[in-house]
This record gives sequence, structure tokens and C-alpha cells, in this order.
Amino acid sequence: HCALSGLGAHAQDKPAATEFRSHKQILELIPRQQMMQFRTSSLIETTREAANRILDAQARGKPVTLRVKVLESIPLSDPGDFKFRINAFEQTVNLYGVSIGVRFYAYVSAGQEKAMSRISRGQDVTLSGSLMRVEFTATAEEGVKLNLDMGDTVVEKR
Repeated sequence: HCALSGLGAHAQDKPAATEFRSHKQILELIPRQQMMQFRTSSLIETTREAANRILDAQARGKPVTLRVKVLESIPLSDPGDFKFRINAFEQTVNLYGVSIGVRFYAYVSAGQEKAMSRISRGQDVTLSGSLMRVEFTATAEEGVKLNLDMGDTVVEKR
């Protein structure tokens, strides 16, 4: 086991969840040492790229159920699969002394108009779906952000 180094050993110690239930649980896929590199400006870009590879392999496409505070609910006019987008208020998660802003967007298909009509700004809602996009972005102005897009979203009954 000693021959295993860095990411390989950690990835084997912590298998990905079958369903994610919190933003922090998703962030915890990134090894502690690597997450802490987000605090060093010269390492942010390479850390972001490596972290995104982990998230792509271990989180994208996986089921997720999250409770979020609604910022806005937007009808989508695009003729695609989704009829609504729910934007959540950005949350900050602190992990290993690193503050990460989490941006969350849920895409809702037709057939849930009734559930969507009950959603209002500031309301806490529980949403289930799958992670279509899960990636870090980083800019000097905004710092490090985790961006989550949920597809096939189901608005849970209250």
C-alpha cells in the first residue's frame, strides 16, 4: 500500500457516494492536500483542472438530493428537454480551511408545472436529480467556485 501515492491511494480509500446529499459531500471527493492548494494563487489553475478530473469521474452523472434556498425560478423558452431552471442562492462551504462558493442550478422538465407554481424566492426546497455539470471555476475577482447543474430534477413534495 505504501507504493500508492497521492490521488490513487486516496481515491481508493473514499469510494464515491451512491447518492450525494450535500455540497460538502461532493467537495470531499477532492483530497485534503489538493483542496488546500486552492489557497495558493499560483496553484489554483492546476488544482482546479485536477479537481475537475476527479469530479468528472466520481460525481458527474450521479444521483443527488439537495435542500437549497431558491433565488429564482425561470421558465425556459428553449425548445430543449427542460422547461424551468431553479437558481439557488450561492452557499459557502468551508473545507480544510478553504472557503468554496457553491453555485447550484436545477433544470426541471415539463410535467412539474404544479410543483413549480408553488416555488417562490427565499423558499427552501428539496430537489432530486442527477449531476449534469460539476466543476470548479476560479477567477481573481470571484475566487474558487463549485458549479453544480442538476438535470432530470424532481421537486419534492413538502
